[in-house]
Amino acid sequence: MTKKTWVVKTDDQRLKHMSYLAQKELPYTATDKEGVEKDKSNPQNRTHHKWVTEVAAQNKQHSREEYRGICKLHCGVPILRRDSEEYRAAYDRIVKPLDYWSKVEMMMTPLDFPVTRAMTDDQMSEYLSAVNRLLSEKYGAVLTQPQGRWL
Repeated sequence: MTKKTWVVKTDDQRLKHMSYLAQKELPYTATDKEGVEKDKSNPQNRTHHKWVTEVAAQNKQHSREEYRGICKLHCGVPILRRDSEEYRAAYDRIVKPLDYWSKVEMMMTPLDFPVTRAMTDDQMSEYLSAVNRLLSEKYGAVLTQPQGRWL
């Protein structure tokens, strides 16, 4: 059994969630929870966004959004493919057949294939460590290091 959690904050997200539910095969179990849990990854997300901004400013080879897509593809996708059969199946069906730059584009806005928002805190920590290595070693970026755990 696969567990999927949706945090719905906007009307657009609500419509996407409703569309997803409408396509579910019956029977299924749904749980509804009022409110939103603590945003566990907010400091982690700030760190990630700071780093892609820093690398784009230091290395003009790619745009900030391209660096974001590259990080998601190289560092995030392998974690989620390893940890989730459902994610692996969707990624392998939709994204894997594409050429490299089409995959990067799938990770970028406006398509924004889900990667970091699907991660647990531990997965996000692993992801940020991999991003730090990628951006500093491959692209020569000098990245702000977090105070405490994350910025």
